[in-house]
Amino acid sequence: MKRCAPGFAVFLCAITLLTGCAHTAYVRGVAGADFKTPPPGASVCVALGPEAQEWDFNEEIAEKIGLLLTRRGYAVTDSTDPDYFLFFEFDRKSLMTRVRLEPLGGVQSGIHTAHQEGPYDLSLSLRLVEAGAYHDKGLEEFAWVGGAVLSEVPTESPKFVDALLVAAMKQFPKDTGATLKTRIGLYDSDARTLRR
Repeated sequence: MKRCAPGFAVFLCAITLLTGCAHTAYVRGVAGADFKTPPPGASVCVALGPEAQEWDFNEEIAEKIGLLLTRRGYAVTDSTDPDYFLFFEFDRKSLMTRVRLEPLGGVQSGIHTAHQEGPYDLSLSLRLVEAGAYHDKGLEEFAWVGGAVLSEVPTESPKFVDALLVAAMKQFPKDTGATLKTRIGLYDSDARTLRR
C-alpha cells in the first residue's frame, strides 16, 4: 500500500497541472445570409474594427489571428483589396477594483492610493466581410460573425489572451447554432504556438 502512495501522488499532480489551468470559454459563430465558406487559399486581411478600443497589444492580437488563419490554409495579407476582411475587437474588463492607502517609502514620506484590479472578463469579437461588400456597404453585410468570452481570469497575463484567441478561432468560420462551452488550457498546443 505504501508503494502506491508516491505513484498516486505523482499521478494526481500531473492531472492537476494538465487540467488545473483549463478555463471555460463561451464561443459563438453565426453565418450571414447566402454564406459560402471561404475557399482554401482565400486572402484575408486582419484589421482592428472601426469602433474597437485601442489596446497596446492590438497589433500583436492581429498577428496571432493571422497565424491561426494561416494554419487553417488562408493567405493573410495587408492588401486593401483581399478576398475578405476579418475585423476584430478585443476587450478586457476588471470585475473588481480595490483601492487602498499605502505608505510612500524612501526619501518621500506620506501616503498614496494604490489600485488593484481583477479578476477579468476577456472577450473577442470577429466579423468576416467580403471585400466587395465592404467597399460597397462597409460593415453592414457580413459573411460571418463570431467570438468568444473567457470569464474571471485571475491576471492580465497574455497567456489568457492566447487561450481566448484559440477558442474563438476553433469555430471559424462555422455557424455553431448555439453558444458552445469550450475548455481551453493555458498550455493548449495552439496557445503555446502563439507564444513562440
